[in-house]
Amino acid sequence: MDKREYLNQLRELDKRIKAMRKRIEDYRQLADSPKAISYGGVRVASSKNTSAPFERFVFAIIDLEEKANALQEKKEQIQLTIITAIEMLDREELKNLITLRYIEGLTWEQIGDTLGIVERTARRWHRQALEQLNLPI
Repeated sequence: MDKREYLNQLRELDKRIKAMRKRIEDYRQLADSPKAISYGGVRVASSKNTSAPFERFVFAIIDLEEKANALQEKKEQIQLTIITAIEMLDREELKNLITLRYIEGLTWEQIGDTLGIVERTARRWHRQALEQLNLPI
């Protein structure tokens, strides 16, 4: 894993956490929604399912919440490591650039606009910052 991949972990973890939280919400809606009762037709089954219809959604919610919380903890640990490494950079503009790129998730164009520089300068500063960053890779 190189420095860019390490830094990009935050964005990837954030995407995974958001997707899990969305699925949790979907499962909550399914667990809360009443199921229609069908009185027509004959149901033949070898064994009768005695669990409530929402039970599987509740178990899925619990499982996903545990996984999302574990990912959130991992993300916070990585973020703390990255912020500590950013603070060790020697120039304030490099600190700002890396923070905007990896902590706030801005594009190169947005970084250029925010810092008042062209994209090419932002990428040059980025290379300089990566050389200086001391990350546990």
